[in-house]
Amino acid sequence: MSRRSKPRKQHGGKDALPAGVDQRTSRWRDPQRLRFVAQALSLLVLTFAVYFPVLSHPFVDYDDVDYITGNRHIQQGLGLDTFLWALRSTEQANWHPATWISHATDCTLFGLDPAGHHFTSLLLHALNAALFFWLLTTATGRRWPSFVAAALFAVHPINVESVAWAAERKSVLCMFFLLLTLAAYGWYVRRPGVKRYLAVFALFLLALASKPMAVTLPFALLLLDFWPLGRWPKGLEPRGHILTPELVSLVREKLPLLALSAASCVITVVAQNRALKTMDAIVFRARLQNAVFSYAMYLWKAIWPVRLAVFYGHRGLDLPGWQLGLSLAVILLISAGVWLLRSRKYLVTGWLWYLGTLVPMIGLVQAGEQGMADRYAYLPFLGIFVIGVWGAGELADRAQAGVRFRAALVLAVLLGLSLLTQKQLRTWESSLALWSHSVLITPQNYVAENVIGSTLLNQDYEKRGESCSDEAFLHFQRSVSINPQYSLGHLNVGYCRQARGDLQGAIADYSIALENTQNRYLRSRALLNLGAASDAAGDFASSRRYYDDALTLYPNDDELQAAKSQMEADEEISKQIDEVEASLAIHPDAAGYARAGELQLKLGRTRQARESFEKALSLDPASAVSRNALQAMDQQHQ
Repeated sequence: MSRRSKPRKQHGGKDALPAGVDQRTSRWRDPQRLRFVAQALSLLVLTFAVYFPVLSHPFVDYDDVDYITGNRHIQQGLGLDTFLWALRSTEQANWHPATWISHATDCTLFGLDPAGHHFTSLLLHALNAALFFWLLTTATGRRWPSFVAAALFAVHPINVESVAWAAERKSVLCMFFLLLTLAAYGWYVRRPGVKRYLAVFALFLLALASKPMAVTLPFALLLLDFWPLGRWPKGLEPRGHILTPELVSLVREKLPLLALSAASCVITVVAQNRALKTMDAIVFRARLQNAVFSYAMYLWKAIWPVRLAVFYGHRGLDLPGWQLGLSLAVILLISAGVWLLRSRKYLVTGWLWYLGTLVPMIGLVQAGEQGMADRYAYLPFLGIFVIGVWGAGELADRAQAGVRFRAALVLAVLLGLSLLTQKQLRTWESSLALWSHSVLITPQNYVAENVIGSTLLNQDYEKRGESCSDEAFLHFQRSVSINPQYSLGHLNVGYCRQARGDLQGAIADYSIALENTQNRYLRSRALLNLGAASDAAGDFASSRRYYDDALTLYPNDDELQAAKSQMEADEEISKQIDEVEASLAIHPDAAGYARAGELQLKLGRTRQARESFEKALSLDPASAVSRNALQAMDQQHQ
């Protein structure tokens, strides 16, 4: 056999590469390649067709402000200063410089036009679907099942949150680099070498720099070695001696990637120190029960993706025993079934992929208030889609179902999912629509009630200059009635009380917020508000103490420093008022009362100021200062 005609070695057996994809003769005329390209392009078209409405959506009041519209670093656009800031920033309790750079690039290209930012997220999701199709086809040699699995990923409603939420760019970007990492790994597997391994390492680093959800990849690669790459030792039986030299070599091969994962975990724990819930807040038993329930609920949402919401409360110890038992039974029965049918290797890889890649997001280490989240399924559901498609194909083969029946079934499923996705997209048309829908789905949703109140508060201020409407105040009160320990809700209730002149009520709510949070930022805001309310109440000693405590948390915070300076100025004005009032007690005169009224206005003591101006006019009806001040107060009140 000549060197030219020598067959190329195939790692992983006959399924390692799709038929016709790697042939060099007439590569762009090859029908297999043309069909492959056509299917990949159709996935891009399908994704854009389903998600196109998102391009008309605005930003929402849920993290988009912190990530984009209110982030001065990102609004500067792509530049050296932004790049260096992104590398060291742990804002939003994450180290994800690639995500920050992605947002900054969008600001350079599109400014604050939300359509451009949504377009980038949509493009990444479409590319992820095409990459998933390419990787499955390349690894298994089965083009049509790979296409269906990728189409399910493209249009499944549970992915709406990851695509439609601008601040969740980190998920679609992480997936993009993670899939490229898998592509590089396949390239490395075909001909192992240092340069190819470095490509895997670099792309994995970019995935971790987008979002730490990729930390389980080294373990996931071992699953892919099992199936579909077929790199595990031949004839290895699960009940036999598993640590063979060949398998040890596969594990050793992943150690540099595992080191990256470990480093990412350490950085994430440090960055999320503010967001991580303490053991006392949510005990381990509650987190474990919620994790079991969530594993089962994600599966249910994969099959029946309705009643999706942007926030699901933590069930924890409130979970009924029958629900916990049923959830545990589902997980154990499926696991037992996969073990019994382990000769079908796609079941093992798909199921363990789902269980394993969801571990960092299942809530055993609790960050934030949520019990589960649709965005957490973005990566784990790849395994579920593979199980569903390959399993359905096997059942169809046994039933000898024809091509038309299979095609009709696939089209019906994709059409149904696409319609549900477009329906779910409509909930992202505005902040109010998003959270109102969330309240309908999960009625005891204290986070949703709080965000609705915040949205109404902002809208009322922009339209009517109203500090806190009755409707906004009602939602804030509902929030803390559902969860009396919700610090952010108490901060907002306190704000509304203070805006209505109830300073003691505001101080009480701010104090509750301070007592119930270990979050550094929330503590600083509670102390800031306590300082402001105490200042307005004339308790300058308490106000100074609160500001000093807040400045120990953030010594260089401009807002805190300005607030303390204002308090010191108010204290000086208060002393002047005391001096004027002492003088008036001895020698009442119109000029003295007018001066007292002006000083009281500076402190916001409008009722006392009005009384002082009226006394001035009673002593001197010609006092222009008092008359003009009262007229201005009346006009402002109207």
